[in-house]
Amino acid sequence: TVVVVQTATTAPAAAPTRAPAVSKPSGEARIAMGETRELFGDPPNSPYAVTPDADQLGITDSLFVYLNGEPMSPNVAESWQVSADGLTMTLKIKKGIRFNTPASVAGKDFGEITADDVAWNMNRQNAGVNLQIRSGLGAQFGATFKEARALDKQTVEAPLVTQIVWGFPLSEFIIQDANLSIMSKSAYEQLGPEGVKLLPIGTGPFVIGQWVPNERGTVEAVPNHWARTSQVQKFTVLQVPEITSRIAMLETGQVQFAEMDFAKLKELRSKGLDFLATQSEKDTENASVIWPGNLWEVVHP
Repeated sequence: TVVVVQTATTAPAAAPTRAPAVSKPSGEARIAMGETRELFGDPPNSPYAVTPDADQLGITDSLFVYLNGEPMSPNVAESWQVSADGLTMTLKIKKGIRFNTPASVAGKDFGEITADDVAWNMNRQNAGVNLQIRSGLGAQFGATFKEARALDKQTVEAPLVTQIVWGFPLSEFIIQDANLSIMSKSAYEQLGPEGVKLLPIGTGPFVIGQWVPNERGTVEAVPNHWARTSQVQKFTVLQVPEITSRIAMLETGQVQFAEMDFAKLKELRSKGLDFLATQSEKDTENASVIWPGNLWEVVHP
């Protein structure tokens, strides 16, 4: 289990869900992590059965977010509804949200996010629709949705596998242990599968900078982001496998944040460091418990 620690004697106040826009982000913050792995721009090719790092680093936006106790609060999607028979979900996508352009492909224009982008991502990340998917998240989408389609530029229709009235893997809250990563279909078509494989192109408040797997990487703030502009211009993520080294880097100011073990919390506070809470006391988490044993016999002696 890990937490995030920062070099401060007291934890900062919780940030607002929608931070005030700033015209010119500035400064740099450095984060020490146990591992700095690849960032996949084509989620179906990710071998990881967890929510992609591109989502967690702010490169993409979620359709829905957790706000005021509601995990399906509108974000990129402005609304959702389920048919009376519980077998079809309809999404309305906000207008005017543009995909960001990384410096490595400067000059390219990937346009605005549309229902076609959302339906394309839903289908490519769904193991029931895309049989070539590598990501372990495909099973969660496959167990929820059949093939989605765009009804018009802002409307997505997604048939459901079973009757569901609430709780879909489309939120940053990670309902059903998954969240849809929305990448640019136009970027996939312009740059090709190999061009976007390790180049995530989303609509989030950050855009990928330089990224060297198993070493270091950067993400940079998007000026005048449609929802929330970062006050920090650049975050640099450093791979530092040893916890003791991460602690030393916090103490010397080489990094401002670090991935840490909960068991170190008391020791860290004694050093003037503190735990940065990323959830409120009202938040919840899911946990899976696996019971090992002889589960295939009908009769047990």
